Amino acid sequence: MQCKKCGKECMESELKNGFCSECIEKGDIPSLKWFNFFYKIYLPIVIILNFIFVIPQVSQIIETENYNFINISYIILSIVLYIIIPFLAYLKVEKSKETGYRLILIFLMCDYICKVFFTSATTTVNYGGNIFIYIALCTLIYAIWFVPNIVYFIKRRNYFLN
Repeated sequence: MQCKKCGKECMESELKNGFCSECIEKGDIPSLKWFNFFYKIYLPIVIILNFIFVIPQVSQIIETENYNFINISYIILSIVLYIIIPFLAYLKVEKSKETGYRLILIFLMCDYICKVFFTSATTTVNYGGNIFIYIALCTLIYAIWFVPNIVYFIKRRNYFLN
């Protein structure tokens, strides 16, 4: 088996929680507190809240019979991105850390891009103005949450992929 930090080949009896004795002695083990919060608290909250937010949008489209391409594609994208992918990531982390890790990264990156464009487009439609200014502002605002999370998960890649 391999150490999750350094990748050194070790016997299974030499590893503690997937880390070799050298990494444990150095104190060079990455903290997974944020991952545990993200996985056990944040993802379920995202799934529940987005489910609650998508239902009124779907019912509004059905009631008004406004079945245009933009409305339907927005609803489908919302369901896939904000309910199905986080739900699959939540289920897969326990069974296959590699698949769960990849789904979490996909969710974070797609969520970042979609939030920037949806917020920019909505703001432009509602308040007017230049969409490129709104895209730049939204990119900076959402980067405060998403970029540190993406960096965090990329730095802990060895823990999930080994």
